[in-house]
Amino acid sequence: MNLHGCRAYRKSVDLVTEAAVWTRNLPRGYGWLADQARRSAGSIPLNMPPAYGPVGPTAGPP
Repeated sequence: MNLHGCRAYRKSVDLVTEAAVWTRNLPRGYGWLADQARRSAGSIPLNMPPAYGPVGPTAGPP
């Protein structure tokens, strides 16, 4: 199974887009919150591949 075919991965990538849209509409003075929301949303899909495990011809036995 490819990671891009994983439903949770696709949803996490959608969340990154939604966080970018949502943070554009925050009032002035909430830059810290926008920054935190974008960084936390972006970390989800970045942290999924290591948790998913090795795939491909170099992957060892399960």
